[in-house]
Amino acid sequence: MPEEIPQFSSKPLEEEKPKKPARHKKIAATNAIHRASGRKKEIDERLFSIYEDGSGNMPDMKEIKIKKPKSFLKTLLAFLFVAISLSAATLAGYFFFSGSEKFSESQVVVAISGPEKITLGEPNDYIITYENNQGDKINNVTLNVYYPSGFIFQNSSTPSENPNHTEWNIGSLSPNEKGEITITGLTYGSIGQKQSWRLFFNYQPINFQSELQNNATFNVEISESPISVALTGPDKVVVGNAVEYSFAIENKSAWQPERMEITPIIPANFSVSTSTPALDKNGKWIITKKTSTSTPEKIIYPMYKIKGQFINSEDETSPVKVAISIPSSDNSQLFQIAEGEIKTELVKNDLNFNMAINGTTTDFSSHSGDTLNISLRLKNEGKNDIKNASIKLTAEGPSISRKSVIDWQTISDDYDGDIKGEQMSDSIRRGIITWNSAKIPALAKIQSGKEIVVDIRLPIKNSNDFDIGSSPEYLIKMTAAATFKDKTNALQTILGNPINITLNSDLNFENEDNISTANGKEEHKISWILANHYHSLKNIVLTADIYGDTALTEQIETPAGEIKITQTDAKTKKITWTIPEMPESVDILALPFTIILNSKNPTQQTLVSKVHIQAEDTITSQKLDFMGDEILLK
Repeated sequence: MPEEIPQFSSKPLEEEKPKKPARHKKIAATNAIHRASGRKKEIDERLFSIYEDGSGNMPDMKEIKIKKPKSFLKTLLAFLFVAISLSAATLAGYFFFSGSEKFSESQVVVAISGPEKITLGEPNDYIITYENNQGDKINNVTLNVYYPSGFIFQNSSTPSENPNHTEWNIGSLSPNEKGEITITGLTYGSIGQKQSWRLFFNYQPINFQSELQNNATFNVEISESPISVALTGPDKVVVGNAVEYSFAIENKSAWQPERMEITPIIPANFSVSTSTPALDKNGKWIITKKTSTSTPEKIIYPMYKIKGQFINSEDETSPVKVAISIPSSDNSQLFQIAEGEIKTELVKNDLNFNMAINGTTTDFSSHSGDTLNISLRLKNEGKNDIKNASIKLTAEGPSISRKSVIDWQTISDDYDGDIKGEQMSDSIRRGIITWNSAKIPALAKIQSGKEIVVDIRLPIKNSNDFDIGSSPEYLIKMTAAATFKDKTNALQTILGNPINITLNSDLNFENEDNISTANGKEEHKISWILANHYHSLKNIVLTADIYGDTALTEQIETPAGEIKITQTDAKTKKITWTIPEMPESVDILALPFTIILNSKNPTQQTLVSKVHIQAEDTITSQKLDFMGDEILLK
């Protein structure tokens, strides 16, 4: 902004007459005037030389217009405003401009293309493209790829930077430079399962201090499998009659998984008598490349079969299913790649037959020393008499030195059925009890609506007579069958519901309380005792509540694990004993602790609640859960 030029008048400059000084300052003023007269004369000469016009006259100084300067504060504020504006413009240019062009993240592009619908077992190519569609270079460019959970990497057009083949160091991209990487691999998964590729493209624009990231996703779906399974079996079957189902596996490609699991899904009212090949302990058939054979045309798998019988059920039809699965590359999950199903119509039988053990008709757990209370019920629900019936009970269980875990010598049977023993293997022995009309006369002819009940008691040997821990088996399998002649005089056999009994370790708990008096207070020296003789245990937890005005000894020494005491309310404490593991080599663990009863409440009856004991059998993988005794006040 240009400076203002002073305005001058052509009137001669008139000097003002000085005011008279006060009397008492007169001498000092006079001296000052004389001293300044020389200086004044010098200043006047300089003023005349600066401001006199062309005629030698001085302008009228009273007419000169002089603009007052702005205040310091206003000047400072103006300066700050300008500085901030310039800084903002500089930062904007720093972050958004490179040279003369504006930077935009949308101009840096990453994408992936490939088949969205996948046939299981076929290799596929996926092309990852990246572009820098602007006028500036980008640096420190890296690509990270997260594969679908079932993807198995085979190769890539550009080598990856890490062993997992998930990272590529691209370096830098010049303006408008493009590139691509092709990744080839197999994708495993269940049919119809959708999975995703995820890409993360990291880079740093020139003149930027921070890293930016673009990403992309791509969805794929397993739409087809070359492997299929077909089930064959009867469309209709009489309940109790023998039936067979076959499972045929077909592979339409040359691809073979390293491992396949075939799982027959059998309804609860079907009892399997035999399987070919034998099912493993998890009820599956395992196929490996060694299991199958191949020709130039196809891969051939063996035929799989199960035989058994349907037992009485309210269902009119019963489905039998099968599922084929393959594990992921890290064996962390299973992918179902094929399934099959067949429905069989059930024709009711005139005879209703079932079995219950210890009050249940389904599988349960037990341990050594228990007694199995078995009840067999046979009822004629038809209109015609049933003749020449017989009942058979079969029990298979662990065996050591050809001796069964079941104590057949002490069986309780009012009808005194015939008992026969069979050694099935080195570790399994079978016992069979049979009742016919000679043992139970009512079996000769069962009239319509009549019911026959057979009750027996069958003990399991205790730890002194049978060391279940030294046997690889831990299941007792109970099955029952009834045979009779129908109205056409044809022989019929029906099965009762099978029941499996898991023999867990014989973990036992005892609670001891020794009472004494010290310093006028009642002391309870308590011991929690765990005894275990068979399988090793893990994750053992004992908990109980302590009631009343009590105190515990400051330090409780534990033989294993940890002790925790918590105050749940003013009059209740909780004690928890946690033991990570109790190996077979340790038979007994005892925890001693002392509770001091500071004052007695006449209405209080319980000092320590019932003890809740939980553990896991490492062999059977079943949870043990039971209650121990409480400690009462006397």
